Amino acid sequence: MLPGPVRVVIPKGGKKPVKLHTWASGNNKGAKYWSDGKVDGPMMPNFPALLRSSAENILFWCDECTQIAEYEMGDKYWDRNPYIPSNCKTAVFAIDPKKEDFYLALVRGLVRNAEDEIYLRRSIWWADNDPVRKGQSSTQPNLDRWNLRQLLELYKSESIESVWIAEIYRQLALFDECLEQLESPWPSDLKPYVNLIRQKAKLKDSFVAQV
Repeated sequence: MLPGPVRVVIPKGGKKPVKLHTWASGNNKGAKYWSDGKVDGPMMPNFPALLRSSAENILFWCDECTQIAEYEMGDKYWDRNPYIPSNCKTAVFAIDPKKEDFYLALVRGLVRNAEDEIYLRRSIWWADNDPVRKGQSSTQPNLDRWNLRQLLELYKSESIESVWIAEIYRQLALFDECLEQLESPWPSDLKPYVNLIRQKAKLKDSFVAQV
């Protein structure tokens, strides 16, 4: 995985610049794929759509920033460049969001469309499942079932691939509904997910699982 240029931006609603990482390349070597759709990969760049400004402690969408500078990661003398504004030189990197930040974005009116809401609610779901992924829990995680039901309705209304609808049903312990979603023919790239989710549903197993 190769780093790309560092972007210096002003978040929407903010006044102080923060820095954002970018990546020039990545690959799926060593990646783990999970039944809820999350992929953990040491060589795969992670680009959160939502970040927290470390300068002003505000949440912001990356695609709403105003870029004011850019420099190469390995450039030791970038802060001596006369074309880079002086306020960029003291900027620090933005912070990746935590689960509570996704909830805050929902209640503070940061949702602009269905895509945003799906991103936030799916991120909460994935965070709920992370203790199982990390081997920190041998019991069913404390899923926010209301959030999961809201995500289910969004998936249906936005015509999201029904394998993910099936997985939500499975994690809600609605195993018959899960199996009904999996009856259609599936493209080859989704068959590993479908087969695993079907197998787990038949066993009445609602835990997130590695594909």
